Amino acid sequence: MDNHSQLAISQVISPAISQVISPAISQVISPAISQAISPAISQASQKKELIENIQKWTIVDTHLKKILEKAKEYREMKTKISQSVCNYLQEHNMQNTKIDITNGQIKVHEKKDYSPLTFTYVEESLAKIIPDKSHVEYIIKYLKDNREIKTSTELRRTYKGIVQDEPV
Repeated sequence: MDNHSQLAISQVISPAISQVISPAISQVISPAISQAISPAISQASQKKELIENIQKWTIVDTHLKKILEKAKEYREMKTKISQSVCNYLQEHNMQNTKIDITNGQIKVHEKKDYSPLTFTYVEESLAKIIPDKSHVEYIIKYLKDNREIKTSTELRRTYKGIVQDEPV
């Protein structure tokens, strides 16, 4: 038989034999190979997924930083423009005027900003109503020691060796 005939026969017989033998072999060999290879494949795919997730996180973090910087610029511009408009309306005795815009109205609104409720403020206020300093100190210590503490895990990015500000 020449090489050409052997090649033609093997091309026909090989798939047929493979269909019969392959399932039998795979039932014996496949579990052993699968057990040996599976952890390595699993670790490799987990490592690849970790790397991809870190890359995605970095991209999202970078975009978010740019967006927050842009938002800060817009807030500053809005504050300056608001001050200018409010000043004009007050100078012209128009602070009660409602200005119609495309999707609503703009009006001057008086807003009250309260200072934060700090331990220093609480201590000073208690000292005004409780004459015994040790009682005040006991209350402040109690409040500090019994605050609810929430712990969470997060990723933190450093820029040139500096850790970002603590989250609020």
